[in-house]
Amino acid sequence: MSFITKQTTFEDSCNLHAMNEKVQNLASNVYKEFEIIISRYGSDTVNSLMPVVINILENLDQSLKEKQKLDIDFELSKVEIEHLKNQCDKEKALRRTADLKFLEMEDLVEETKKQFNQFKSASEFFNKRSEMKVKNLQEHINRLEDKENKSKEDYSKLYVKYSDLFKSHADFIQKTSMKNYHENNEQKKCL
Repeated sequence: MSFITKQTTFEDSCNLHAMNEKVQNLASNVYKEFEIIISRYGSDTVNSLMPVVINILENLDQSLKEKQKLDIDFELSKVEIEHLKNQCDKEKALRRTADLKFLEMEDLVEETKKQFNQFKSASEFFNKRSEMKVKNLQEHINRLEDKENKSKEDYSKLYVKYSDLFKSHADFIQKTSMKNYHENNEQKKCL
């Protein structure tokens, strides 16, 4: 095989797919070294070495591409991790806020329950007190009604006694007047 054929084969195999710039520079340097070796020792000296070097360069190129892909994946992962970390921090902040609001609401509910229980106790106290007052007032009303009924009975008895006494007095005055009239008339007749 001639040098030009080998050179074309080497260049073609290196250019089969777009190589990384570093690999292309390295391939260019290896090509120059192969040209020097071929010019000094002939083309047969690099025949067996050329496929190995091409394979090494392709593997190196593939490794660099994989590394670039991994670097890109790594950077994307870093960005995603940063995003997730920020989102996690936001979620934690929201959780803290929600927990604080929950605690505030719990305190408010507890305070409301306490106030309600105080109000309930006060209401029960006032209800009992009102019931006692109502009971006392009812008893007082009953006593006053009994007193009024007794007073009415006493008044009726007094009225009857007064009427009897007035009638007796009127009868007495009438009898006394009549007696005085008769005595005066008898004294006049006697005179």
